[in-house]
Amino acid sequence: MSEMNRVIYIGGGALSLTSSVLLKKRHPEVDVFIVEKDIKLGRKLMMTGGGKCNLAPNKDDEESLKGYNDQEYIKELFDEIPLKRYISLLKEIGIEVKKIKEYGYYPVNEHAPTVVKILTNQIKKLGIKVINDEFIDFDNSKDEIEVILKKQKIRCNKLVLALGGLKEDVLINHNLKFISSSPGLCPIKVKENVASIFGVRMEADISYLFKGNIEYKEHGEIMFKKDALSGITIMNIASLIARKKDISNSQIIIDLTSGNNYLANNKSTVEEYFLSLTKDIFTDYLIKRFALDKNHIILDNEKEEYLKYVSSLSFTPTDLYDYKDAQVTVGGYDINTHIKNVYLLGEMKNIDGLCGGYNLRYVISEGFRFALNYK
Repeated sequence: MSEMNRVIYIGGGALSLTSSVLLKKRHPEVDVFIVEKDIKLGRKLMMTGGGKCNLAPNKDDEESLKGYNDQEYIKELFDEIPLKRYISLLKEIGIEVKKIKEYGYYPVNEHAPTVVKILTNQIKKLGIKVINDEFIDFDNSKDEIEVILKKQKIRCNKLVLALGGLKEDVLINHNLKFISSSPGLCPIKVKENVASIFGVRMEADISYLFKGNIEYKEHGEIMFKKDALSGITIMNIASLIARKKDISNSQIIIDLTSGNNYLANNKSTVEEYFLSLTKDIFTDYLIKRFALDKNHIILDNEKEEYLKYVSSLSFTPTDLYDYKDAQVTVGGYDINTHIKNVYLLGEMKNIDGLCGGYNLRYVISEGFRFALNYK
């Protein structure tokens, strides 16, 4: 029986940084390693929450469940590490948290790079060893686990795989159940030509329809790219589409009136009506897209018809942006995957959440649970 007391984390993201620090604080006798092929740790964490680092949604745990694809699994995790304990554990590893009412829980300084700096300083101070190398595979057929890296091999008695979102099965030699993956929380390409409104941003009620039924609705900012829609609400819809694995039956409806049903005033021209509700560049887009006469005076019996152009503006998704533009991966290893002394955590599993702190709340909680239950 091996007497080694060593844990190796594969991946230098939020999960490994927070979990390794908590583990080392609680168990200073453990020899802890982090393996990351990038020279810098926490690169993705630095950009999260628009650089402000949203650590959890502004919702209680029960309400937060709705933001995840597997609510049963998340409920079990949050029952073990409820929000109050989660915030307490963040404080224990040096991250002070404050609540911003409309958005969620953030570090006091609202600066993600500082969070990474705090954690990397702790890693150095605690003697956690960082290896810049690329993970290849592992062999756990003996008492000790042999971790195979590109440049070397290293042994441990517990291995944490926290490689983040995967677009393919990296553990193909281990016969594990892998749910095919797709990019999530990313822009959505659309059939309609939106090149003329590239760069436009505006607030709207945005609905996602699947097979004609409203599956999701949210008020938020929409941004137009050269061939796609973007913005937080759109990125949430991208994950919902990825979970369905069926983009052909998807539709996005934008309501610029936010449900107030503004009708045209008497003797308003088409251009005047649209300008009263949206930007001039978007007014030009609507007139061109629907081949309208901008000088046409809207008659009383036409008001409902013209209202639809701004309250039920439809876009047809054709594809999602690639992984490099995605904040998460939808898919991954089955949550029931069990390997002796090897732990697949965070985005390695088929778990994903919406924008707004859901994903950090999940992955950090996963890492905390491992550290707290370490024996």
